[in-house]
Amino acid sequence: MAQGLPLPGGVLLRMARPGDTAEVSRLLAMAGLHLPSYLAEAIDNQDIGSTLMHALESGKDQILTALATAAHRGDPNLAMPGLTALLVAENARHRACGALLALPPAAVMAQATSAGIPVQFALVGTAAIVKINGIAVEESNRSKGIGTALLGTCLQLYFQLDYLLAYGQFRADSGLETYYRRLGFDVLAHGEGISLNERLAMPIGLTPESGERFFLRWR
Repeated sequence: MAQGLPLPGGVLLRMARPGDTAEVSRLLAMAGLHLPSYLAEAIDNQDIGSTLMHALESGKDQILTALATAAHRGDPNLAMPGLTALLVAENARHRACGALLALPPAAVMAQATSAGIPVQFALVGTAAIVKINGIAVEESNRSKGIGTALLGTCLQLYFQLDYLLAYGQFRADSGLETYYRRLGFDVLAHGEGISLNERLAMPIGLTPESGERFFLRWR
C-alpha cells in the first residue's frame, strides 16, 4: 500500500499525498462531499492514514496507542487523520481520476459518551468501525473497475487491522443497492439502523440520515 497498488490500464491506487488536495476536493465534490480543512492539512503534512500505515508495518496496537495518546492530550479527534483512509486512483497521466474517503465515525464516540460508556471503551469502538463517507470516479473513467478497487482496498486495509464493521450510506432513490449488493455488502431497508450491541457490546446504534440507506459489511 505504501508504494501504491497497480490496476489495469496504468491506474495506480494509493493513499493521498501532498499536492493532491485540489484534485481530491474536486472528486469528492462530485459525491456531494466537502473535504474538511483538517484533512486537507493532514494531506499536506503527510499525516493522512499515517497510523494505519504504521499499524500495517508494526501491528494493530499502533492504533490504540494513537487513540490513547490523543485522549491523554484531551482530544481524541487528534488521532482521526492518522486513522483516515483517503485513497486516490491515479491514471497513467498521473492525474487523480477517483477517490474514496473513509474514517472512524464521530457519531460512535458521541453516542458512547452520551450513553456513559467509559472513554477507553469508546476508543476501542472507534478502532473497530470505519465509515465510508464517499467514493467518486470521473465519468470518463467509470466502468473500469476503479470504484470496485477503491472499495475493495478500503475493506482489505481496515479488516486486516481487525476493524469489525465498514459501512456507508446512499440516497434511497439512487438505485445503488444493486451495486453494493453485487460487491458483497448488506443493504438495509429504508430507515433501518445498525445495532452495535451484539457484536461490539456497545448499547448504541447508528441511524441513517433522512432519505438515506445503509450499506455495510461485518468482518
